[in-house]
Amino acid sequence: MNDEEIAWIQKLVIDDLSLGARFQELVPRTEEGFSNEDYEASTDWGGCFIKINRDLNNFFEGEAAGLKAIAATETVQVPKVHAYGELPALFNGAPGSYLVLEHIYMRDMRENVQDEPSLGEAVAKLHDAPLPADTRCGFDTPTYLGPLLLANERMPASEWPRFFETQRLGQQFRIAGERYRNRELSSLWRRVQQVLPQILTAPRRLSLLHGDLSPLNGGATQQKLGKWTPLLYDPSASYGDALFDTVLGQVDGLDNAFSSAFWERYWATRGVECDEGDERKRRVYLLYWVMHFHNIYGNAYGIDFYGQAVEIMESLLAHFSPVDDPGPAPGDPEHEWAARDRAAELRDKELEARHVPEFAEAFGAALSDDEESSDAGQVATALPKFVEVDVVRRHDDEESSSSSSSSGSGSGSGDGAGGGFAMMFREETEET
Repeated sequence: MNDEEIAWIQKLVIDDLSLGARFQELVPRTEEGFSNEDYEASTDWGGCFIKINRDLNNFFEGEAAGLKAIAATETVQVPKVHAYGELPALFNGAPGSYLVLEHIYMRDMRENVQDEPSLGEAVAKLHDAPLPADTRCGFDTPTYLGPLLLANERMPASEWPRFFETQRLGQQFRIAGERYRNRELSSLWRRVQQVLPQILTAPRRLSLLHGDLSPLNGGATQQKLGKWTPLLYDPSASYGDALFDTVLGQVDGLDNAFSSAFWERYWATRGVECDEGDERKRRVYLLYWVMHFHNIYGNAYGIDFYGQAVEIMESLLAHFSPVDDPGPAPGDPEHEWAARDRAAELRDKELEARHVPEFAEAFGAALSDDEESSDAGQVATALPKFVEVDVVRRHDDEESSSSSSSSGSGSGSGDGAGGGFAMMFREETEET
């Protein structure tokens, strides 16, 4: 952050928000892997916590609204919202946004598991907090989950299944389709969609959801008399089925699960138990989280989110009679993927039919034990044509799609033998 930007923040904190008479220090608190910039601003009266996003002018609007909604339930403490809005043009000229929150001293939930039962009780009370009878699914304010802008069209409580399918889970599969062009995943999703009405039902009541509930977004803060009380922050709030907030920690490979003590207190406070139907719902909600991380990270952390998604969908389908894939609907982008893949396959077959036999014959002769039949010149003659196959293929693939398949995607026509042989000899050819 440059001097001009720091001066703007000083004016915001001291002059506009009156959070002190004298500005003292601005300390970066951004965690690795996050796109936002976080700062702790200290003044002679205390301080505040400032979040900066340089790319989106409405990024923190939903977070601010979520914190205020949770605070209004009086069930769990959250940071007070001092201000939020658009950044001025001096911040790289980008249409960014900022959020100023109350600074709260807290201890990390991940390092203080003794705080988890009290937070579990507070979350249970949040989920059971009274809501107006006409409360609808979704949220009035645009909200983000990480970098993803969530679809939040409000729907009646009775239409929660449709809301979750279209505004949540369906959105993740649309993103996956555009990014990975994975026909196996799309086919499984279409089959699951046919049985969703038998799995998802409207909850007994809507709840205000935190939307990103994990130890990463919870803690405890010390109040008067030394008592530690639970704290939530960084919500992606909406109104929906409370069960949705109970599954994030079940994603394999992520260190973001609450302890059993948290959930024992949570369920005991709510006074409800999950039956078989509820557990099946939770699998659907878990599929949402697995797809969310698959879309954001792919296999970047060595976690097979794709495999988890396939396993969940197959386990859901196993409870029903065989369900056929109805195929993509008219206008579905998958029609275009299939056409491109068929064209690529035909192109590869044509090129390889023209050049592979010639190269294979020369390559075999070059490696022959019979010195008289071994002719490296034949390889040198055939190799440029075969490398041409690889170059043409790679060029066309880049033209047809700007995104690559993930591990196990089964979406493309494959590299074939051409790419392999060309790569074997490319380094030697360049040297010669």
